Amino acid sequence: MPPKRRAICRSTPQARKRRALRASESDEQRALRLENLRVHATETHSSESSDHREVRLETDRIRTNQIRSSVTTELRERRLQNVRISTARSRQTLHADLNLSAFHYDSNNYYSLHPNVVIGKMDKICM
Repeated sequence: MPPKRRAICRSTPQARKRRALRASESDEQRALRLENLRVHATETHSSESSDHREVRLETDRIRTNQIRSSVTTELRERRLQNVRISTARSRQTLHADLNLSAFHYDSNNYYSLHPNVVIGKMDKICM
């Protein structure tokens, strides 16, 4: 079994490199890569005995159930908390009075979420 990752939520340099490679590949390259993966998996699985297959599948089931039961609660709560915070911010900005708000700037207020606010690129130089 591979070593346990200490920080599951953080991406490793290897994962970032793979993600960048996959993002830059063409449709033909992607199809070829996936086909090679399919062929490799087929060859690997066809060479194993039925007993080995049953053991592998059962191990996969157990590992999947363990991961789901241990991580789901914590991640679910964190995700729900983030959704609650985001929803509260959105509701606050929807009902915010923007009259003269530029003169009373509040860094805790997310002005860009307000439907009547359009913040464009900051490419103008004022003199």
